[in-house]
Amino acid sequence: MNEKYRIYVYGGLIILGISLLLVIAVVIKGKPKQPELTVDTITGPVTVDDFTKTPVEQVADTVIVARAAEFEIAYFEKEQTFTVLLLTTPLSSARLAAETALLEKLGVSKEEACRLKVSVMTIQSVDEQLAGKEFGLSFCSGAATIP
Repeated sequence: MNEKYRIYVYGGLIILGISLLLVIAVVIKGKPKQPELTVDTITGPVTVDDFTKTPVEQVADTVIVARAAEFEIAYFEKEQTFTVLLLTTPLSSARLAAETALLEKLGVSKEEACRLKVSVMTIQSVDEQLAGKEFGLSFCSGAATIP
């Protein structure tokens, strides 16, 4: 085997081995740990990913956690409550999109989300009859069915 060719082959194998070790290390270690925030609830604290580190917007003690055409999710620090505003119809689709974003941003399960103080409603310019009515999270007990 030619000496130059041998150097290329061994060099390539070394690089491949190092790459493989890095991939294994990432898989074993898992996803990097996110900073966490504790939100108090009636049933005890719930630990969530610290969404206050990357807010969409923050004004005083109000943090906009997520915003899309269909919804806006706000967190009120003093009260430790979330308000989800549904901004488009059909409201059921907007609620589903907002719930998905809420779970993702907070890094919580549906069960943990149900322990949080979350208000889900719409506004008058979207639906005059349903404006201000509490819908709740669809996967929590007591949630209202959106017509």
